[in-house]
Amino acid sequence: MINNIAVEDVENYRYALLDDLSKKTVNCRMTPLRRIFEYAYTKGYIKEDIMGRVKNFNIDLPDIEPFNQAEVNAILTHLKEKNQKAYNMFVILFHTGMRIGEVLAMKWKYFDEMFQSYNVREQFTDRKLEDPKTKSSKRTVPLTEEAMRALKDQKQHTYLKSEFIFCNQYGEPWLSSEHIMRQVWTPTLKKLGIAYRIIYQCRHTHASLSILAGDNLAHIAERMGHKNVGTLITRYAKYVKAVEFQQPKIGAFLSSNNSICQNAVRNEKTLSPNS
Repeated sequence: MINNIAVEDVENYRYALLDDLSKKTVNCRMTPLRRIFEYAYTKGYIKEDIMGRVKNFNIDLPDIEPFNQAEVNAILTHLKEKNQKAYNMFVILFHTGMRIGEVLAMKWKYFDEMFQSYNVREQFTDRKLEDPKTKSSKRTVPLTEEAMRALKDQKQHTYLKSEFIFCNQYGEPWLSSEHIMRQVWTPTLKKLGIAYRIIYQCRHTHASLSILAGDNLAHIAERMGHKNVGTLITRYAKYVKAVEFQQPKIGAFLSSNNSICQNAVRNEKTLSPNS
């Protein structure tokens, strides 16, 4: 009976699950249990919602192990020679910083060829097509020239054949990255002698190399789907610190006879009610 379940019972259950599941998965398993107790408490079936005293396991963020520029070039060069469709997919992963689930869920209707961008509106999670979980994840990602070429090439494979941009050999969307990892990713890294990392490291690679390349941090955070630039700075602090120190440009801007600055002052005087 639910009114006989104690906090200790739930704790024992959680730790028993750790024998086979990760902390993140166990936390997810607690979600429906929390809803059950919440409902029972609301209906008056129990006197206390004990799940309020059950805390989620702390989850350590996975290590950032990005590929360097030479490794990225080697991977893409190899894939372009061996598997053009896989090459197109990994160009998108490296050049946009999108999550693998977002890339697998890419649809032609969200590809804006005129403005060279892709509108992230869906993702695959646990083999199910879902909306992004956060507001910031639903975003418009600008595409590099290489990414644009990859998507234009991909048209010959899936355009007008499927609503999805990337499909398997049966013309169906990839529901997860399992087969891609096993059939393409792992053999490629092994062939090139590159230390194995999970596909998600392509996203970390994009962020770290973008920072080192001098891209605007706010723009990187936006295309990554981070809530704010602070998240990016915290997560990739060592790469931000590694960027060569640059003298502020504001001094030269203010001391110069800049026409933009003069026009701005002139416009301000025109708009001012006291001028």
